[in-house]
Amino acid sequence: MNDNHVPRVDTAGQSLSPEVLHELRTPLNQIIGYSEMLAEQAQEEGQTGYLPDLEKIRKAGRHMVAMLGSGAPQLPAAVRPSEMPKKSDSATLILGPASVDHPKAMILIVDDNEMNRDVLSRRLQRQGYEFDVAGSGRSALEMVKDRNFDLVMLDIMMPDMDGYEVLTRLKADETTRHVPVIMISALDELESVVRCIVLGAEDYLPKPFEPTLLKARINACLEKKWSHDREAKLYEQLQLSFVRLQELEKSRDDLTNMIVHDLRTPLTSLLTGMQTLDGDQGLDDFQREMVGI
Repeated sequence: MNDNHVPRVDTAGQSLSPEVLHELRTPLNQIIGYSEMLAEQAQEEGQTGYLPDLEKIRKAGRHMVAMLGSGAPQLPAAVRPSEMPKKSDSATLILGPASVDHPKAMILIVDDNEMNRDVLSRRLQRQGYEFDVAGSGRSALEMVKDRNFDLVMLDIMMPDMDGYEVLTRLKADETTRHVPVIMISALDELESVVRCIVLGAEDYLPKPFEPTLLKARINACLEKKWSHDREAKLYEQLQLSFVRLQELEKSRDDLTNMIVHDLRTPLTSLLTGMQTLDGDQGLDDFQREMVGI
C-alpha cells in the first residue's frame, strides 16, 4: 500500500485533525454498516453460523471508531469468545426488519461518497422509506426545488460545497426552508452540532448509525414535517373559507340592495299617489282616514 494515501496517526497523543478523522472513520463506518445489515439478513434467513464472525467485525469496527474518538490511538484488543453473540440473545443483538410506519415518506440522501450513500440507502430501504440520492451539494439543491422531499439527510464534509453551505441555502430559500434536514457526519464534535442547529438543522447524527436511533430520529423529523404540512393545509383551507365567506357576504349585500330597490320603487309611487289623494279637497272624513292608513 502506498504510504502517501494512508492517514498518519499522531503517536504523541495529539488530537487528530477533523479531516484525518473523517478519512479514518469513513471506511470504518461503512464496514460497520454493512456488517450490521448482513447480520440482519443472516438472522432473517436462518444463516446463524455467520453471526459470530459478523459480530466480531462489527465490534472491532466500533472499537476502532471509539479509539479515534478518544484521541488515544492504540491497537484494538482482540474480541474475546465471551463477547461473542449467543444464539439465545441474537434477537436482541440483531435488529430485524423494521415496520413501515410511513411508506410514502420521501428522503433525499446527500453524500459525495458512493459507499456511504449505499450504506444509508440500504438502511432506509430496510426501514421502509422511499429515497433518492445526490452526490453533491449543488445537485441536492436542484433536486429539493424540483421534488417534494419530506426529509434531507445531509453529509457535512463534501468537496466544492460542504453541508453547512447547502443547509444555509436551503433555509434561506422560502420554497425549501420548511424541509427538515438531518446533518450526518463521521465526526461527533459539539461545535459542529451547535453550528448545524443554529443554521436550522432539525437534528444531527454521527456515523456509524445505530439502526433504532436512526429510525427514531427520522420519524421525529417526519412527524414534525407532516404536522407543519397539515397546519399549512389547514391555514390554506381557512383562507379559502374566509374568501368564500366574503364572497357570500357580498352576494347577500347585493341581493339586499336589489330587494330594497325593487321594494322602494312601487312604494315611492304609492306614497306619491297617497299624497296626491290627501291633497284632494273632495274626500270625506272616512276616505281621508283610509288614505292616512
